[in-house]
Amino acid sequence: MKPFEVQELEKRGMLDTFFSGKPEENGWKELNNILAKAEDMSKVPAGALKKAAGKWDVKFNDRNVTKRSAIYRQLAEQAFVGMDNKESVAFKDCEYLARELGLSPQATQLANRGAKQLAYAQRCRGIAAGTEKLTIQELNDLFGYDYEAGLVQRREVFEEEFYKDFERFEEKQRYSLADEEKLTLLAEKLDVPFELKENLTFALIRFRNLWNAESQDLQPIKVQFPLEPGEECYAGTNAGRCLMKQVEVEDDFFDLNRKFKADDTISFKDNALDTNKRMQEHLMVEEIGVFFITTKRLIFLSEKTAVQHAMADVTGGDYKENCIYFHMKDGSDVVYKYSDEASECMFLIFNRVLQGKIKLNVRIE
Repeated sequence: MKPFEVQELEKRGMLDTFFSGKPEENGWKELNNILAKAEDMSKVPAGALKKAAGKWDVKFNDRNVTKRSAIYRQLAEQAFVGMDNKESVAFKDCEYLARELGLSPQATQLANRGAKQLAYAQRCRGIAAGTEKLTIQELNDLFGYDYEAGLVQRREVFEEEFYKDFERFEEKQRYSLADEEKLTLLAEKLDVPFELKENLTFALIRFRNLWNAESQDLQPIKVQFPLEPGEECYAGTNAGRCLMKQVEVEDDFFDLNRKFKADDTISFKDNALDTNKRMQEHLMVEEIGVFFITTKRLIFLSEKTAVQHAMADVTGGDYKENCIYFHMKDGSDVVYKYSDEASECMFLIFNRVLQGKIKLNVRIE
């Protein structure tokens, strides 16, 4: 009988049996094998299970209720998975097996509850996979569940499917409208709210913004400064204008991870450690303002500065650590730093505007 499979009995010599006794596990295996070989419960004679266990000195008592319940649950779960009505013949087999295993009504009810929840979750997975013939409302009615009764299992199934997709979202750093529609439909099929933890929601918003910047037609935005004839603005966000500056640095000889070089020198002056000081160039944020990308210009506006770069003078750009390095025709770079949320989107939009890829979707009027 499904779901039981024949198990090989442990072989033990006469001397081992004399000192250690009969292997108790063989009693459970022999009981299992009777169930595995029988086509259905009608082929299992009354008392056969207890007798098979008894051959190995296994008695049905309070010590092994959990063991017997676990055997029963395998058949009960199968019955719930396969049932198409509440009067399924499979439940009569379950009743017979419960009696043959000597389970009390309370133990049987507890085992049924666990088997029912597992089977319900399995059939919800069938809904997600498209293999379950019933809708979630029909399945709830069949199992006798209201909205709350099976909500935990339905949420678990939804989350299983969501995290499978989320791995793909993370890998591609994109979350498309089709992805959202798929998950929304799944939530409807399972009758669960499409609610996510805050960190996941923020991640999806970021992936969606990147997908929009890369895959959707760019739409002009309104700005408070005058545009040139034929000029349109497609992005604006807070940014920092960066400049290379000379900064004094000194060796940190107290860093435990520091490796000394042969030319390192240490001296003491006025009872203090005199370290090697030198000037180095560092990229520093000079001021904070708002940065715009138009079809003709890159524009930076702050309280005290207005800087613009003609798009015709820009040959390309590189992105690193939230900064965009705009390469100019004269060989120089102008650098602006953006927030974590905006930096990659600004880089994508910049490249599209520079290449003239404003519209991506071909529409037939």
